[in-house]
Amino acid sequence: MPVPATFAAATVALTAVLLYLTHRSRRTLDRVRVVDRDEPAGSIREADATAAADAGPPRTFDHPDAIDRDFHGDPPVANAAEPFADESEPFTDEAEPFTDEAEPCADAVASATEHPGSDAATDERPGDGEHPSGGDSGGPVLTTELLLANVAVSQSLALGALVVVAWWTGVPASAFGLASADLTGAVLLGGLALGIALYLANEAVAGAAERVGVAPEDRLREAMAPSDARGWALLLGVVLPVIAVFEEALFRGALIGVFAFGFGIDPWLLAVGSSVAFGLGHGAQGRLGIAVTGLLGFALAAVFVLTGSLLLVIVAHYVVNALEFLVREGLGWDPLPSRTDAA
Repeated sequence: MPVPATFAAATVALTAVLLYLTHRSRRTLDRVRVVDRDEPAGSIREADATAAADAGPPRTFDHPDAIDRDFHGDPPVANAAEPFADESEPFTDEAEPFTDEAEPCADAVASATEHPGSDAATDERPGDGEHPSGGDSGGPVLTTELLLANVAVSQSLALGALVVVAWWTGVPASAFGLASADLTGAVLLGGLALGIALYLANEAVAGAAERVGVAPEDRLREAMAPSDARGWALLLGVVLPVIAVFEEALFRGALIGVFAFGFGIDPWLLAVGSSVAFGLGHGAQGRLGIAVTGLLGFALAAVFVLTGSLLLVIVAHYVVNALEFLVREGLGWDPLPSRTDAA
């Protein structure tokens, strides 16, 4: 049965939109400051704090001409204030109001954390320090919970669009690699074992790359890492399953299974092309992330071509992602210390 051109065009368009949004999300990640929902006012994630420290102390944005302060509104650096202190005592006293006026800044951060959609959540602070990538450390504020919800909703909508187009154009579920016979314990256990093996291989490749000077970019994973039980339930129970189902349905089920079924294209050729797109679709993870994810995508594609089971690679994909978060962000453990400790 030939695949209607409508489905093929829609699939290619969806992939292109995904790649575009990936590019946009990386730029957005450079600009926003991710905070936990219950984080104290004025506090920032460790990654943001490190970036801001490297960029130097920010300026108080309420007074562009004011002297430099640190993140917590502390008094100016001693050597910068001494010349004024020596000239006259009254001038030293006048500096006090500037220190006190740092309090509204903390209130604005607290408001943005509690109400991400408010004006405070998107208030650009022109005087704040910069991220290594050039973004403002005090720019738009986004909570981890809102980021996770955004990922879940956007991926669900994309998955829904793919399913609707497949149904509308009459593409059978079997072309995606879906079959009721796959719903067995053996397939689930096989996906679990495959996921663990791919996770370890992922870490090994990333560790080898870092030893030759290609450092990973973990900002996205760190930004999505929850800090409480509710956040972990949302991540492991909703966000990661949605990601695994959508990405496997698109990159393995549609771009390989359906295209091979409908157009008679060599599935191994499609596996290469879909894996390249899969890697580029993770551009927010940097060059190393693109390369490692591309290799992971080809491994999943190879398993899909050999077994014809979409469920198997969905389970494996979920396990890889879940272990990434649980091991590194949940346990704080690096399975390959050379990746970070030797850097």
